[in-house]
Amino acid sequence: MSGFASFLRQDLGAVTAELTLHWSSGVVEGHVNMVKTMAEPGGRNAAGAGAGLVL
Repeated sequence: MSGFASFLRQDLGAVTAELTLHWSSGVVEGHVNMVKTMAEPGGRNAAGAGAGLVL
């Protein structure tokens, strides 16, 4: 546990910002996952679903 606490202290500014700022990358992550899925062989795009999708 002390190792984890030491790791957090190394970047205290980032930890503080994460806990205090209202910001989320959830929408961006969703789009990234969708694009990755479509790029995979056998992904959604292989069956034709999502063809012509505009981001």
